[in-house]
Amino acid sequence: MSKYRSFKKLFFLLITSSLWGAVAQAASRGNYATLPETIQKINTNIGELRQRSHNLEVEVHQVEERFGSMEVIVDGLRKQVTELSRNIRDQSEASKVSLESRMGNLELMARRVHSDLQLVKTRYNDSSTSSSQYKQDIQEIKQQMNAQEKLFEQQERNIENLQIALKVLTEALQVGDDKENSPNEYRVKPGDSLDKIAQTYG
Repeated sequence: MSKYRSFKKLFFLLITSSLWGAVAQAASRGNYATLPETIQKINTNIGELRQRSHNLEVEVHQVEERFGSMEVIVDGLRKQVTELSRNIRDQSEASKVSLESRMGNLELMARRVHSDLQLVKTRYNDSSTSSSQYKQDIQEIKQQMNAQEKLFEQQERNIENLQIALKVLTEALQVGDDKENSPNEYRVKPGDSLDKIAQTYG
C-alpha cells in the first residue's frame, strides 16, 4: 500500500511539474495569448483531482459500513461459540463430539472474518491518508496559481508601460522641419528611461 501511495504521489507531481513547465515556457516566449488556455488545463486537472478525492471519500464511507457489518458478524459468531460451549457441558459424550466439530468450524470462520476485518482497517487507513494528500496537493496548486497570476499581472503592467514609453519616443522622433513643437511632444533628455517616460505620460 505504501508503494502504491508513493507511486500516486510521484505521478501527481510529474503532472503538476509538466503543467507548470508549460506555463513557464509560454511566459518565457512572451506568448501570453496561450496562458489562459494553459491555466484552464490546470483547472481541469484540479477538477479531476477533486473528483478522485471525492471517490476516495465515498470508498472510505463504504469501507466504514462494511467494517460495521463485519463487527456485527464477529459478535454474532462469538455468541454462537459461547452458546455451543455451554451446550457441550450439558450434552452427552456422543453429541459432544459433533458440537466440538461445529464449534471448531465456527472458530475457523471467526478467524477468517477477523482477518478480513484487519484488511478492511488497513484499506481504510490507506484511503484516509490518500484523501488527505490529495487535498493538500490541491491547496498547494491553488497557492502556486495565485502567485503565478500575480506575476502575469505585473508583467502585463510592465508591457503596457513599455508600449506607452515607445509611443512617446516615436512621436518625439517624428518632429518636422516646419512644424512647431506641440504640447504633447516630448524631447529625450539625458538620464531619461522608458519607465520614467511611461510614468510621465501613462
